[in-house]
Amino acid sequence: MFKKEKEVAEKIERLIQALKSEESDVRKYAAESLGAIGEARAVDPLIQALKDENWKVRREAVWALGKIGETAIKSLIQALKSEDSSLRKKAVWALGMIGGSIAVESLIQALKSEDSDVRKIGSSKAVEPLSQVSLKDKDKNVQKVAKSALENILARKILMPS
Repeated sequence: MFKKEKEVAEKIERLIQALKSEESDVRKYAAESLGAIGEARAVDPLIQALKDENWKVRREAVWALGKIGETAIKSLIQALKSEDSSLRKKAVWALGMIGGSIAVESLIQALKSEDSDVRKIGSSKAVEPLSQVSLKDKDKNVQKVAKSALENILARKILMPS
């Protein structure tokens, strides 16, 4: 069993290194594979991949972090504080995919962000903050997304009562 664990660890390390490849397709597939594996060691390299020049790599990194789940939350919360608005937006998306109380609380705090893309959120715990903050937002796109999020949240609640 030890030999197999070592082989898996080596493969994961190669995938992490592949995130630095010059070929965007290699980086994209590495992010996708790391997400499928759900390896916690990949969180920080995937956070870095959120800054990749290629949008497909960034998209796969977001999905990978969302699939990795709770072990990615701390790093994603830190990414919410980045000066890079694109990185903040992607962190919001990944936190939204993960869900859970810690992620939701971070997203609710993100409603206070100056960046309209970061103020977009979609969780049942966010109904009140969405209603109070986002629907009154000066950015019409935020209002539109907030309305859509509220409709989706309410539809899920009606279809799947707790």
